[in-house]
Amino acid sequence: MQGATVTASWQVSVKGVGDERLTASLPWAISCADDAERLVRGMITLLGGGFHPDDPAADYVFHDTGERTFSDEDAARIDRLLGQVGFVSPAVDIYALGLRIMKELVP
Repeated sequence: MQGATVTASWQVSVKGVGDERLTASLPWAISCADDAERLVRGMITLLGGGFHPDDPAADYVFHDTGERTFSDEDAARIDRLLGQVGFVSPAVDIYALGLRIMKELVP
């Protein structure tokens, strides 16, 4: 999106397989289409093919332990960001964006 300013980001880190940590840089706010793409790409990096933009972030859990993936604070921020996508960037189809990125990132 020409002329739009990409917002600052924050790091989110979650438990991966074994001792591995998965980290993604998510935008602080959604101010343009590039921010929406950074958000969706980051969520797919963290959650893989299990990510869906309609699912509350607090509902993601590790299947082996039932432990929540995100803290309350991170989950609330992620949900707020996902809700901003359609309002700030109405031309962005978050579902098509997610499918395109999943094809790139998920084997």
